[in-house]
Amino acid sequence: MFKKFYNLLYIKYERLGSCEGFTLVEVLISMFLISLLAIGLIHGTTIAVNTAIRNKDKTKAIAVANEKVEILRAMDYEDIGITEENSAWDLEFPELSEDGYYISYYSSWVDDYEHDNYKDIVIYVYSENVYSSIEVATRIYPALGETPEGEPGYPAPQELTFYDSPYGDREILLNWYYPVTERTITQYNIYREGELIGYSLSGYYIDYPGTEEEYIFYITAIYDDDTESVPSNSVTATREPFYAAPLNLAIDSYAGSGVDREVILSWTTPESPFTLINYRIYRDGIFIVSTENESYQELIGTIDYTYYVTIYYEGENESDPSNSVITE
Repeated sequence: MFKKFYNLLYIKYERLGSCEGFTLVEVLISMFLISLLAIGLIHGTTIAVNTAIRNKDKTKAIAVANEKVEILRAMDYEDIGITEENSAWDLEFPELSEDGYYISYYSSWVDDYEHDNYKDIVIYVYSENVYSSIEVATRIYPALGETPEGEPGYPAPQELTFYDSPYGDREILLNWYYPVTERTITQYNIYREGELIGYSLSGYYIDYPGTEEEYIFYITAIYDDDTESVPSNSVTATREPFYAAPLNLAIDSYAGSGVDREVILSWTTPESPFTLINYRIYRDGIFIVSTENESYQELIGTIDYTYYVTIYYEGENESDPSNSVITE
């Protein structure tokens, strides 16, 4: 395309030297070629912008769903309604958040003889820029027995939270705030599923349970006269599958030029406990091909594109996109 345009300009130059100008047909052809190039660039830019907007809205929707989960966890167990027999729970009449996201939740009561009864909760968040609703699932257990009355001056640790590593050897990091007290705290006792598993001298503890099961944790404070406080709030650690995306997507080089230009992409594979099937290549947000290699080469000619790559894992699980690169 550019070669033809160059030839037209060359003819124009020759004709200027001989006091001749472009013909009407030559002007129309030049305008047509320029229009095609402009349309291609506008189309590629529009797709890249729309993809970025969708990814941003998806991330925000997940944050909205997690915020709703924390609100439900703060409620009394008995106040969390059951929607198992309610056919009108769907997104026709949802709650609208301040950010314009539609929120619904579905809850059901589960009778688990091995671990205990609990309520299954699924939060659905939807917006116009997210093509399908975001789902965040959790389980909420009843309180672990009757909490005894605390003795005056022996307050429990405050605001227990956790972080569950998404991949690799499982590590559950517990964090809490010191209680406000004038007494000296000698240590904190760590309880998992109601059993003492260790102690800590500071405001955190790392547990290595060695399994993928769900666990309930709480902690107590031991004071200088060996008095144990009442339990802190409890947290339920559930390890969600994490399908890691490709890393360090980059344009290695270009080969050829003009209509024969090729782009060469490469990336690295992240650590993951799941079996990798292949990589999926996306051009301007559209899936084009899969490969088992950590590189991809494609003829792109004179048009520039935006690329990203995902990993397709066993069980038909696709990772989030890698970083994006733009050919220039």
